[in-house]
Amino acid sequence: MSRTEAPGPPPLAGGTAVVPRYEVLAHLCRTRWLDLYDDWSQERECLCVVKAVRPDRGGESPLRERLLQEGRRLQAFTHPHLVRG
Repeated sequence: MSRTEAPGPPPLAGGTAVVPRYEVLAHLCRTRWLDLYDDWSQERECLCVVKAVRPDRGGESPLRERLLQEGRRLQAFTHPHLVRG
């Protein structure tokens, strides 16, 4: 028997902001704890991919910390063939 997880609230709609100056263009993917969005950065004037903890999982501190840690690691990378954080 397979276990199905409740879908939770819908992802953010196009035109909304995940964070200030980052406008959602499309929802790309949903995992058990993340939503992935195609965004437009007004600050950088370019397309970006934004990972965000799902709204129904936001109260889970280890998930938020895991995503912040990933962001810190990404910002530390400097290589011409890697995406900038």
